[in-house]
Amino acid sequence: MKHLCKLTAAVLAVLCLSPLPAAAEPALVPDWVPMDFMEALAFENTYGRTHVDDGAVCCVRYMDNNEDYRYDIVPSEDSVDPDSICVYSAHYEFEMPEAPDPSDSKAMAAYEQYCWEQGIDPLSPPYFSYDVAVYRPINTQTLSFDWTATYLPLDRETERTHLSFRRCENGVVEETDDFGWLPDCVEEFEDFREQNGTISVHDGRIVYCDDICYDGGASLVAQQSGTARVVESIRYTLEERRLQLVSGGTGDTVCVYDVVTPGTIRMSFIETRTWLEEDPYAQTEQECYRITGDGTITVIPEEEVVERCAGDCNSDGVCNMLDAVVLQKHLLGEGTLSCWQNADLYEDNRINVLDLTLLKQMLTRAE
Repeated sequence: MKHLCKLTAAVLAVLCLSPLPAAAEPALVPDWVPMDFMEALAFENTYGRTHVDDGAVCCVRYMDNNEDYRYDIVPSEDSVDPDSICVYSAHYEFEMPEAPDPSDSKAMAAYEQYCWEQGIDPLSPPYFSYDVAVYRPINTQTLSFDWTATYLPLDRETERTHLSFRRCENGVVEETDDFGWLPDCVEEFEDFREQNGTISVHDGRIVYCDDICYDGGASLVAQQSGTARVVESIRYTLEERRLQLVSGGTGDTVCVYDVVTPGTIRMSFIETRTWLEEDPYAQTEQECYRITGDGTITVIPEEEVVERCAGDCNSDGVCNMLDAVVLQKHLLGEGTLSCWQNADLYEDNRINVLDLTLLKQMLTRAE
């Protein structure tokens, strides 16, 4: 078990840490659960949003100290009531060390030096706080909910994070949402990339993990070609949480792609400055895959990627009236398509009269 970072006794005294709430049941709360703001900060940098151990689920939620935002928990329909199995909850805010008399220049200098050493701006307290909750599912219960954040001035939802857990018959509690296997802190990100590489496949999904130099103006551009098609379902960036905002550096970026259409595909991930006509520092990572109808994804050599040519129903490299004839015969049950993705002009993973209509319209416009 990883141990949370501890401050010295002197620092703890200065920071005025919150005590364990009277409503908590200490016997049910593992000793790795954060009990103050700094421990919650260390927890987030070590585990991310959640950690499961000792039959307990601990969720640590970052919250912006801005009254324009409202934070909610929305239980899923198939979930046990989170409140009914919550054994501990607390809200932690950072309390600035008490400043000395401004007329005492020596004390003020020492105070400011101490603040900067702790990563604190003496004139500006941290801009965020934490909600911490510990749950203990019983029997074979499922705990599932969404964290939502709403920007009140525009009544716009700015966050929706799904979390889910279940208690197995053997008593083990496991996380069943995407973050049960995806990294959600820098430490987990480094471990994930070391074990799986920059581009990898997990449970029928393609995953990209790498650091992007956003501070240098770079962005990540994902490109795909071939007969298969995938869609980006998740993208987020991880940075070590600190007491104050720090400008500069890179962002650990995670992207997940779900399969839409089987076939062969070339995935290219380009870190580039899109505002430059030609970026001499652009970096490209590439991988090629075959995706079967049941969602199985396997790595293939680039030469095995079949390029998609919309409307080329007879796979001769061009699209003309012969393709309309081939497609019409296929719909009548009088022939087969060597690459059905080329005929799927409606892009619904089905070949029917809609595709034939679109093909005829395309050929008419080309005349």
